[in-house]
Amino acid sequence: MSTNQRRSNRFSLGLPCRFRGHRPNDDFRSAMIGDISRQGCSLLAAEPGPTIGARIEIFCSIAGADDSGPIIGDVVRREQTGTGCHPGIEFQSIDTAVKWDMIDSAYRRWQADHPAGAAEA
Repeated sequence: MSTNQRRSNRFSLGLPCRFRGHRPNDDFRSAMIGDISRQGCSLLAAEPGPTIGARIEIFCSIAGADDSGPIIGDVVRREQTGTGCHPGIEFQSIDTAVKWDMIDSAYRRWQADHPAGAAEA
């Protein structure tokens, strides 16, 4: 399996969030949930980002609703780029309604980028 293959399709999300280590005294950091799949999501974070193996809590607000959190996940991959750290998160605990709200948000974003009748690339 190549490093770009995934168990599930990933959908672009672009959702602002806050995350921290899984300990109550850990500080929050701002990030963006870049994409989402059935098993997890990717974060777009500034340096330094969480390390592989770290357990984190993610909090986000979807369409002006209260914080989702916490979404608990483990960092399973980490990519460094010129724009920061991009950890891949595997969900360990996420409320089903929150996950569907996130997927619905990704679908609405896709619809906005692909208006009805437009030719697919």
